[in-house]
Amino acid sequence: GAIAGDATRSTGSEIESYLQTNGVYLDVDEDGTTDALTDGLLLLRHLFGFSGQTLIEGAVSATASRASASEIGSYIDVGPIDTDGDGTGDLTDAFPLDATEYVDTDGDGVGDNSDTITNVPPNANAGEDQSASEQVIVTLDGSASNDSDGTIKTVTWTQTTGNSVLLD
Repeated sequence: GAIAGDATRSTGSEIESYLQTNGVYLDVDEDGTTDALTDGLLLLRHLFGFSGQTLIEGAVSATASRASASEIGSYIDVGPIDTDGDGTGDLTDAFPLDATEYVDTDGDGVGDNSDTITNVPPNANAGEDQSASEQVIVTLDGSASNDSDGTIKTVTWTQTTGNSVLLD
């Protein structure tokens, strides 16, 4: 049917009650009325991927306050309700009750602004052990090194034993 099996509201009375309570948010072109031939058509066109002039042509009321395709597309995408007032509509806000957070990129339940990023040191590998006489150039190869939390940005070698040498 026209109602998905997992719909939040599935009976006619539940749907009607929701529309009466939230009808003001369905006034997509913001002309003061919710109308199937303007607001409904704008929603349908947007759902089917219309944008620009094809989204709004012949569908925006003459008294609309929200009339450009970008304004209407943004209103539909972001949603009319922003409970915490952070500028991100509740439809796309991972934390609709927390104005300091709106996204959780790693999905750990902690907003990106509060996430602590711990840098794990890389596993440095300079290659095979080498011995050399004085004044002989020895090349260290760090290509076998790895970093579990990203890419190695720089490599710095430190001598830990032996006679003092110049590291460049």
